[in-house]
Amino acid sequence: MTSLLGHHIERLIGDRLIISQRCKDHLEEVNETALQHLWHSLVVAIKLQLLVPVVIMHAIAPRFFTTTASKVMKDILANR
Repeated sequence: MTSLLGHHIERLIGDRLIISQRCKDHLEEVNETALQHLWHSLVVAIKLQLLVPVVIMHAIAPRFFTTTASKVMKDILANR
């Protein structure tokens, strides 16, 4: 596969997804199942997307949201 995800996915057989060894190693490293990792990653992505307007508003008017993005990102990292 030449796509961005190509090095992560070996092949798709019917409705069963065969995950590459590199992905299995990462899941083991973070001690999560594939579904747990999917859920956790989506939650992190949503939190970060919600920060985008906050950071933009802070860039325009620095007196607003002075520590919001930093606090949320620290919280994300602390809850890994």
